[in-house]
Amino acid sequence: MKLQFLKQLPLFAHLNKERLEDVATSFELRSYCKNEIIFQEGQQADKLFIVCDGSVKVFKSNSDGKEHILHIMLKNSVIAEVAMFEGGRYPASCAALSDSMLCNIPREKFIALIKDDAQVALNILALQAKRLREFALKIEQLSLKTAEQKFLHFLLENASTENNVTIARTKGLNIQELANYLGTARENLSRIINKLVNNGVIEKHENGFLIANNWRKI
Repeated sequence: MKLQFLKQLPLFAHLNKERLEDVATSFELRSYCKNEIIFQEGQQADKLFIVCDGSVKVFKSNSDGKEHILHIMLKNSVIAEVAMFEGGRYPASCAALSDSMLCNIPREKFIALIKDDAQVALNILALQAKRLREFALKIEQLSLKTAEQKFLHFLLENASTENNVTIARTKGLNIQELANYLGTARENLSRIINKLVNNGVIEKHENGFLIANNWRKI
């Protein structure tokens, strides 16, 4: 199972079967229940994580316990690569959004892999470039003035058209988690959603929201 999973990852796609088998022996595969903590802010960053199945959130909590979600990581996502390279501590916490399976590799083994194969290092750099673009989008989202603008921006980012129907998927987030991700209160987000539903802009869907064809004009 580990070999099949690693083979489809861009990080290791260039490796031949023999090298993949070698890498697979270094990885630990582990299941996590929904809401289970994977690692906590401040812990030693001694492992790299990859989502095999399910979804996880990377978040920070303030002194009052209020949570702000920084990233939603889906299947094939690589987690904590920067902190692991630095050899410091995790700057945020990570928990499963759904029942999930992750594989991890200890820092020393991954560093050794990079020393043996420069292409892995280049793939990590490409991953970092992608992550920087995602941060730019996140900053753009946070710079929007109102919670409604942030929510509509989130819908736009996650919208896709299937069979002439536009669906914005919420990445498995419930209303509270989506509010934490957007930096607003749950009650406020619920009011915004109800307003948009009543105005015919969106319609609730099991995987997120159906979006009206003329929604950008509203």
